[in-house]
Amino acid sequence: MDPNNWNANPDFIEVRRQLADFFTYYREGRPYSWRDRYLQRPRPWQNMKIPWPGPWRGYQRAEVNLVPYRPREFATTEPQNASQDLNNNPQVRQTIEGEPQVYKSERYTLNFRKVLGWGGFGIATLYSLEDQDGNFLKDVVVKYTMPGTHENFYAEKEAHDVFARARNITQVVWFNKPQTDPTPAPSSSARGARVGSAELPGLAASIWGPNASRADAGLRPALFGGGRVASAPVVLPAGGPGIKVQTDAAMDADIYTMVLEVMQRGSLESWVCRMAASGQRFSNKVMWLVFDCLFQGVVAMAWPPSHRDNKKYVETGGKFGPMEEEQIPTSDDDQWFTDDWTNFDLDPSNILVGDFHQGYDFAHTLIPIIKIADLGLARASRSLGIPEEGKVYTNHLVPEQFHEEWEHLTSCLPDLEPDPALKPQIAGQFGWKTNLYGIAMIMWNMITLLKNPDRPWPYYEMTRNPLTGEIVIDESKINFGGYLQHDRFEHVEWDLRTIVAKCMSEKPADRPGMKQLYNLIRKKIRQEWPGETDDQTREWADSFFRGPGPQAPESQPDPMTGVVQSAGPRAPNVTRAYDPVPRDKYTPQPTLA
Repeated sequence: MDPNNWNANPDFIEVRRQLADFFTYYREGRPYSWRDRYLQRPRPWQNMKIPWPGPWRGYQRAEVNLVPYRPREFATTEPQNASQDLNNNPQVRQTIEGEPQVYKSERYTLNFRKVLGWGGFGIATLYSLEDQDGNFLKDVVVKYTMPGTHENFYAEKEAHDVFARARNITQVVWFNKPQTDPTPAPSSSARGARVGSAELPGLAASIWGPNASRADAGLRPALFGGGRVASAPVVLPAGGPGIKVQTDAAMDADIYTMVLEVMQRGSLESWVCRMAASGQRFSNKVMWLVFDCLFQGVVAMAWPPSHRDNKKYVETGGKFGPMEEEQIPTSDDDQWFTDDWTNFDLDPSNILVGDFHQGYDFAHTLIPIIKIADLGLARASRSLGIPEEGKVYTNHLVPEQFHEEWEHLTSCLPDLEPDPALKPQIAGQFGWKTNLYGIAMIMWNMITLLKNPDRPWPYYEMTRNPLTGEIVIDESKINFGGYLQHDRFEHVEWDLRTIVAKCMSEKPADRPGMKQLYNLIRKKIRQEWPGETDDQTREWADSFFRGPGPQAPESQPDPMTGVVQSAGPRAPNVTRAYDPVPRDKYTPQPTLA
């Protein structure tokens, strides 16, 4: 159907009415009350007039409920925490019991160890990876789909294909070793091309390690999109009960299973919970370092290694090459990348904490590396004009999703709106700055030790005059992070609170540019504060992120990557206690709500 005629389709109008009704409740802080309306017959919104007349009128005053993080279970040094009760999840138990205990291919064996956890799209399990002689190589995470969730799993694999070798995004383990080819073919994730269904899956991270030396750099990966598999006959090991035998290529191509690197320290959310329970706070230095990791992940989603210089990417091993440091373009830092991706599931539970990396780069010698994970809701930004069904997580929606501009559109899509007065500046304006808003919400969680508010909480933009130090309020600009600038968070550096609030600006155009953020963060991660020197930060991070739980052994290199894990000495916390945020409804000033 012609997109310009969608508003004449009664089914499409019904969807618009339903969404308008839901987001009305959401903007009022009542998203959970809407569930009762959804069950009513006839539908309460069936006579709603769509589009709403006139332009958007502004925000309405409403209360906001602040919910602190609870100390559910402290994080451990295990990759994930499987505290859920399998007996209460028969579907999960049935799915797990149907999976093999052992995977075998031509060169590798995966042995089941334990269940790590599960979510809406899949189940994560821990397997040990061995070579064909039975020698232990490393632990890996094997993730497989829940029934009925294959579409998002498919999309997640596609995203991992694009983000191969991006250092601050979790990597997929690739089993099918490429063969030598003097004329390597372009990667399927070349700039301007989107991986299609015939080319799936997109997998990354050679199992012999991303930092391994490779003399055979001119390789063609055995991809579906133009690659070749070995012509020699394949000899498979014997099978048996609970054993799944398949070729390396078949393991890579399995659309129901994905093998990922292990992130030893679990989710960032578990560490925020631990900090909230301790009555302490994250230091300025640590938060800037975490912000740096998250920002590098955003840069990678906007400009992944395979898009920056595809010729060099292929020549250095394609998906099997070394991890690359994220780069920003030298041109206008506010450009909207043609190949960027939007991740609608940026949340502390989907940010994973790995290990310290000596010699990796400066930041990751002070705190463990932090990576963006769970890409099931990542989509190429250029495809977001196409309606599709999927889950919506109301606790981390972005203005591009929830803004009332949607309800006033006379067209079905923002880019097709014919009325200049109704042309949206916020609704549907997806791009790399959407991801920037997402990581800013995670920093909001770290600073406040609170969960996201249950509704949009708008503030006028507040800055400080650099000469006089006076507060300047700009009522022409709105953000949703102004709570950070309350005096109760004065223990956190003003620059950090201000830039995070700026990243949560209502309009994507008002959020910081890539160069501006890069330069500021690079400067701040080198800065030291009283009690927060580089050495003290490393000692604190080693104590905090390694306990509770057993410490890793001193100087044990990863058998696949050769990266040395240095345990370092334990040290007392260097954080200071502060008064916790009251667990009640609170409305600071200046605010619009």
